[in-house]
Amino acid sequence: VVDVVGGIGPPARAAVPALIKTLRDPEADIRRHAASALGHVALPTKEVIDALVAALADSEEGVREEVAAALGWLGPDAKAALPALAREVERSRGNARLAAAMAIAPIDPSHSDGISTLRAALKDPNWAHVRSAIRDLSWLGRDARPASSDLLGLLNDPRWRVRADAAEALGWIGPDRVEVEALLLAL
Repeated sequence: VVDVVGGIGPPARAAVPALIKTLRDPEADIRRHAASALGHVALPTKEVIDALVAALADSEEGVREEVAAALGWLGPDAKAALPALAREVERSRGNARLAAAMAIAPIDPSHSDGISTLRAALKDPNWAHVRSAIRDLSWLGRDARPASSDLLGLLNDPRWRVRADAAEALGWIGPDRVEVEALLLAL
């Protein structure tokens, strides 16, 4: 049911109080889906942001990952969540950390934790984390320009999928002339 509410989007705003309550459900999967639904239907009110920030303390990484993503979807009006997201970047590893870093950028692109964490993830030994960070950087578009040199370095990665993802991300970020030449050489 929670997924359906999230899929309805903004017309389901009447469900926001129930979704906030559901963030405290005993089942982690239900809390995770409630966080995702809030990100899709809620307005960035103090009540919603406070509930999501509190849910960043959840013991389950998957829940924290969805909570961070939901905060990012709320955009610049969720600035009050930045300290909690920065703490999540510091304390977590893996997907919750990347989600928190990715959430910071749409809230405040000038915040240092977002891009720097995604750049560090480009060096992660786990190729799935590398690909996730590349994808997240590409979604940021021009705001991810500081990571261009890191993405250029990935054009020489031994894993073809990482190389392809890096090339695509550079296209979304908007490479300059030198980067275009490097892309052509990588072909």
